[in-house]
Amino acid sequence: MPEPRETRLSGAFEAYRTLTLDAVVPAGPDAVRRTVRRRQRRRVATVAVVVAVAVAAPVAAWAALGRQSTPAPVTSPAPTTSPAPTGSPSAGPSAPPSAPTGRIERAELLAATIDLPSWSAGAGCRTRGVRLVDRAGGGDVVLSNAAYAYGDVDGDGVPEPVAVLRCLRGAGPYPEQVVAFDRDAAGAPVALGRVFRSDPRRPEWLVAFDARPDGAVRVEVTDRAPTDDTEPDASHRQTRTYRWTDGGFTQTGGPTAFPVEPSPPASTSPSGPTPVSPLFTVTTTPVVYGPPDADGWRRGTTTVTYTNLGPTRLTDVRVTLPDPGEDIHEHTLLDGCPTAAQRPGVFHCYPGPLDPGEQATVGLHFMRRTTGADHKLAVSVERGGDAAAVPGTTTRASIPVTFQ
Repeated sequence: MPEPRETRLSGAFEAYRTLTLDAVVPAGPDAVRRTVRRRQRRRVATVAVVVAVAVAAPVAAWAALGRQSTPAPVTSPAPTTSPAPTGSPSAGPSAPPSAPTGRIERAELLAATIDLPSWSAGAGCRTRGVRLVDRAGGGDVVLSNAAYAYGDVDGDGVPEPVAVLRCLRGAGPYPEQVVAFDRDAAGAPVALGRVFRSDPRRPEWLVAFDARPDGAVRVEVTDRAPTDDTEPDASHRQTRTYRWTDGGFTQTGGPTAFPVEPSPPASTSPSGPTPVSPLFTVTTTPVVYGPPDADGWRRGTTTVTYTNLGPTRLTDVRVTLPDPGEDIHEHTLLDGCPTAAQRPGVFHCYPGPLDPGEQATVGLHFMRRTTGADHKLAVSVERGGDAAAVPGTTTRASIPVTFQ
């Protein structure tokens, strides 16, 4: 097959001769036949030129790319689609929503999983990945509904929530702390910092708090745990002020500690001196009598919770229940009391050793046949074991009794 360039020139000269000879050859049958044959040859030459050009184009393209292999057969180009009309909606993904900003609502805190500041030593409460709850029974840490306020504690123009958290591990009195919350870079709620926490070893307990418009947080604390349904008087309360400074809350006002009371004179009793502060905190739950059962008895239960506030391990703790009268104590049903003793007019439960700061509970069951007015039963926690109570170690509490 001739080279493409030669084919194109040969076809051009042939076409020129044809045009020239047609002008000088005389007319007649022979002339007509010769003209037809030349025109046929001219059409063949023209087709050869077109084919040569069509083949030469892909060959030149492959040569320009430096390929040595045989070119692929030429195919017709695929039809192109028309561009989308101007202003048509984009098919791409929409932009992600922006991170939450502004004030953190209570519902956001309850829906978040948060790392919390540490609790007091021995509390046994979780700090990592905690899901706050708004009522007891749903989780370990309750976000208080009443002790909840807003204040711009970090001065960024957005008020932060400040709230009391209560750990429900074991039983009350429960560890508490006042915590401020903020948003992280992604907009999620996080604990900004702890303002105050209860600590039975100091001892210090939370009474109340409020967030001030200027960003300060005021906390009222006491060194006397409530016992026997009474609150510590004003001489055992302090108001302290805290502010967010250098990445943490710092006390900026009020006393930093309770004064140390003078020790009493040494006792001649073999039991030792009487402690100035209570050795135990004691709380109880109400006994609620339900309707009579098939035998005519109404039944109810209380949980007595106590904490060792002293610095040493106690091995002679006992829970004492005086004769409850018409409220018969079912001494065969005891929770958290491995050994017990019934004596005239009193019942003793010996729950076992108690470490400093440790909490323990005892469940007491009661029964009675008659209804009556709401009233209270007495209970106490003290040192003594099987011997007489150690003077100054008894903490008394009341058990409310009601009827359905």
